[in-house]
Amino acid sequence: MRLCKRFLFTLVIVGLFVPAADAQLRYGKLGIGAAGSLVLPMTLDFTESTGGLGGGLSVVYSPWENIALKALVGIGQVSYSIPANSTVNGVLYTTKTLSTTNMAMVNGYVTANFMPNSTFNPFIGIGAGYVYVDARTDKGAGIQSVSPPNRYDFTLLGTGGFDIFFDEFFSVTASVDYGMMQIDALEGYTKGGNKDAYLRAGVELRYYFFDQGFLTRLLEALKKRYEG
Repeated sequence: MRLCKRFLFTLVIVGLFVPAADAQLRYGKLGIGAAGSLVLPMTLDFTESTGGLGGGLSVVYSPWENIALKALVGIGQVSYSIPANSTVNGVLYTTKTLSTTNMAMVNGYVTANFMPNSTFNPFIGIGAGYVYVDARTDKGAGIQSVSPPNRYDFTLLGTGGFDIFFDEFFSVTASVDYGMMQIDALEGYTKGGNKDAYLRAGVELRYYFFDQGFLTRLLEALKKRYEG
């Protein structure tokens, strides 16, 4: 028990006093965190569209300092109005109808880190994802009348943002994704004139697990402590 307490104490000390410039996205580092999102529709066949809040989980792994692999599993929502006297998928809407699309997405990215050893790291990247959409009116009626409905879509992604590191273990990330969908399904109007797209503005709070460099310094600190 005493040895365990000493180990934990040394772990805390090393974590607090590791210089920030000697951190952050080194080889082999793995981070896991929670994400908050604002999803904004970019191209819809209907008017008066608004964004909605969402969230999810994110993972980042650094195979090299300047390259990171990222994944996001999340949800989001967009809202819009179907104009009066519009026929959508064979259904006539005689009055303006408020509608909402709930989204669930799984995204993967490859990003380039410009300042991986700094407390501030801007990045850009590309990616791809798979999204599930469920478009419904404010009365709960499904908009997609196609059988089976087109609720799944492959998405191409562009991303950019920055990481701010508080220390060796914690960071906050702000990013913006542009998602280009391959079918016209975001608002449920599968025969509309636009392939849909959306913006996702996100903030992530992330915790990083030890990489090989940190463990090496930890063992050296333990060795000096017990030899002294």
